[in-house]
Amino acid sequence: MAGSGVDLRSILDFDSQTRAWRHAPGFREGNVWNRAQQVALALLASAVVIVASSAVQDLRERRVAPEVMVRDYFSSLEAGDANSALSDLDPATRDEWSPFVENSVLNHYNVSGIAVHQPSIISRLLGGPADPDSVTLFLTITEWTDGTQWQAGPTIPLLREQGRWFFARPPLA
Repeated sequence: MAGSGVDLRSILDFDSQTRAWRHAPGFREGNVWNRAQQVALALLASAVVIVASSAVQDLRERRVAPEVMVRDYFSSLEAGDANSALSDLDPATRDEWSPFVENSVLNHYNVSGIAVHQPSIISRLLGGPADPDSVTLFLTITEWTDGTQWQAGPTIPLLREQGRWFFARPPLA
């Protein structure tokens, strides 16, 4: 068992009278397997703790993630509520984008994908920001006036102020 970490001489002993291998003096048959079972159980318990803590963290962050704001923005536009949609834009640019947002109401928006760009782990370890900085959307727009459909995949910068996410500009601008 080269490389296994088990010394065969501690387990087996050659009996020269019977010319057979037997367990070495002081060896209890279950010692090696008990140790392996303990290590396996410890690894399994560690994996369960890691998975459970990751799931709890994911559920906590999901409620305040940018995806929620994205879906809220397009739901507001579909419902014809320009003011609610404007509340998802950077407060400093709302007046500038108000005509654009008002022109986008009542269309149907089918959001098929939301990709949030996270800075790399190395960037964060080197002191960079930990929060996402942009979001890429994949959506199909059906215009309310004549039913024309078109697809878009814009990447929009994100801002976070007081724990809330905002688009730096409207997604389709």
